[in-house]
Amino acid sequence: MGSDDSVIVPPEEQIESDLEHLKEWMSKQPHLPLIKDEEWLKTCLYNNKFSLEKTKSKLENYYTFRSKYPHVLKNRDPTGPDMLKAREFIKFGLGQKRLKDGSLVIFLKYCNPNAFDANIYAKRVFMNYDMIVHDPSNRLTRLVSIIDLQDFSSVHALKLMSVMGTISEIMNLAYVSRTKAVHLLNFPSFASPFLEAMKKFFPAKMTSRIRPHPPGDRTLFETVDEDVVCSDFGGKGPTLAELEDEMQKKLEKMRGWFEEEENLCSNESLRRKDFNQVEEMRGSFRKLEVD
Repeated sequence: MGSDDSVIVPPEEQIESDLEHLKEWMSKQPHLPLIKDEEWLKTCLYNNKFSLEKTKSKLENYYTFRSKYPHVLKNRDPTGPDMLKAREFIKFGLGQKRLKDGSLVIFLKYCNPNAFDANIYAKRVFMNYDMIVHDPSNRLTRLVSIIDLQDFSSVHALKLMSVMGTISEIMNLAYVSRTKAVHLLNFPSFASPFLEAMKKFFPAKMTSRIRPHPPGDRTLFETVDEDVVCSDFGGKGPTLAELEDEMQKKLEKMRGWFEEEENLCSNESLRRKDFNQVEEMRGSFRKLEVD
């Protein structure tokens, strides 16, 4: 496992105790679904650095946002029309190898601005993220994103801004960012104002890890292994098309999971407290987190 060495993993008996606590807590929240997948709960616990309070908050928001943003977090069939359309305007790939420090690499390339649909893009982003974190071998793993902006246009930028608030709310409050770095290849000068506007939606800790690279710049390879980077991006790895096909196959293998998750969302008519409050149980304030 390519894990974050700064996180102290507690003994297995403590993890099992925390899982029981989470299951009991969720069973007492009438508006939340009953989650039977212990491995998923364990993944949430790991990725929140074993903090029960953070794990509860993320689970609360994860299932609440599925009700709040169904156009992004529901109808997630990897073989459905939305995902077929997404492949026309965005190319996602996952590196076959890890970096020397254990990090996973995500490749992304924008294309076909006229076909770009911001809501479908957001749906694809979170499907990919769920697929990655669902794999137990990726618990605590840091992610390095390499994004090629060679074909990025002002049309992409305008459409992205229309959904950036939704993406940031879901990402910041329902997911755990394990971002180590974001490299923007072939960064065009016109995109600078867009990048600055986008940064306002995300925590400074995350945006400080964004590295723009102008056309012709190869400083990416000062920190990223060349043999991991896909050949389209100047590395010695497989083509982006090959990596995208592999990623699509992984999503399709999870089709059953996406179908099962479809109706696992909050029932707002049963909520006992205000939207942004997480209902707590006594004795749940133990935290273990090392930054």
